[in-house]
Amino acid sequence: MADKIPTLIESGLLNGGKRSVVDSELGPGSTTFPHFHTLFTENFKLLSGDMTVIMAPEGVKDAAAMKEIPMKIGEDNTVPRFTAHTFRAGEEGSRVMVTFEPAAIGFERVILIMRGLQDDAEYKSWGSGTTEENAMLVSVLSELTDSHPLLASDSEMLDKQDKEAHEKFKSELISKYATDDMIKAAVAKAAASA
Repeated sequence: MADKIPTLIESGLLNGGKRSVVDSELGPGSTTFPHFHTLFTENFKLLSGDMTVIMAPEGVKDAAAMKEIPMKIGEDNTVPRFTAHTFRAGEEGSRVMVTFEPAAIGFERVILIMRGLQDDAEYKSWGSGTTEENAMLVSVLSELTDSHPLLASDSEMLDKQDKEAHEKFKSELISKYATDDMIKAAVAKAAASA
């Protein structure tokens, strides 16, 4: 099973760019590398299980300044733009509603790409950091999610990716899994099953 099973609930393509909302089931210990975003805030609302948000003071882009903030069910925590952060699901995993404001269409595309790669048995995790094997995928997903890595090892691995190959791979992933029409269909499907 994949570490993150996201479902797109609300799209900026359908609400004038106000927000993107994702309902995500996180497997035990699920995480991502320390990073920051420049284009949107990210709000985590814990629906079940346990989770820790790890973030720096507002506007600080230094992983060493991050502090753990354990969350309780029903609580939410907003990570401002340009603020170092990550998260970690607890031993039982968790379910979290994540809201990006303003909308993060690239992040929406990544949700569909992740689900498509899961369905095709090509994705399990990219939270443990960048490796030679996953660097091109992480490079594309990082660009689309406006995730700027804070660890030198992640940055170096992503920076050395061939730019032309990156763009080609990104186009292939979007056309296969995450076009605008696919995003709209995913939101309609989630609404119908709610």
